[in-house]
Amino acid sequence: GTVWVPAGNYLIDADTTIRLRSNVTFHMEDTTAQLFAKPTSSERFVILLVANVSNVNIIGGKLVGDRNQHLGTTGEWGMGIAVYGSSNINIRGTKIINCWGDGVVVGATTRYNAPGVSTAVILKNVVCENNRRQGLTIGKARNVLVDSCTFNYTNGTKPMAGIDIEPDSDTAQD
Repeated sequence: GTVWVPAGNYLIDADTTIRLRSNVTFHMEDTTAQLFAKPTSSERFVILLVANVSNVNIIGGKLVGDRNQHLGTTGEWGMGIAVYGSSNINIRGTKIINCWGDGVVVGATTRYNAPGVSTAVILKNVVCENNRRQGLTIGKARNVLVDSCTFNYTNGTKPMAGIDIEPDSDTAQD
């Protein structure tokens, strides 16, 4: 089905996350639908989680991390969108800013019982800006297409890359 998020500001508990299921379109009204991460002291959290699912679309909207209000001083894994062990995922026209960690991460993790390779992931017209660790991290993944995306002003903790391609081990936790 389709989850429609109309224009407005929404406070999200990123420690609990919004966990998307298979065969769902999460459609946010352009960038006037804004999901704000509730400030946390956690080292690891995610606003939108796509783990062990298939056929998911994330369209439009703006995700705002807690970078400027983060309550802790450690960690680097406060993500905007995390795709782990999933397939046929489309992220289109979404803006992700001010995350404690990465704007988007694509890979695998045992943390959410998603150790498998992510496959067939498309990012199109995505903007990641002022995220602390990376704009986009690609880990244990195949067939990832990044088309017409912008990754600006990544700064704060190493490696501070717009796009970082790094290996995920079979026991990846991030």
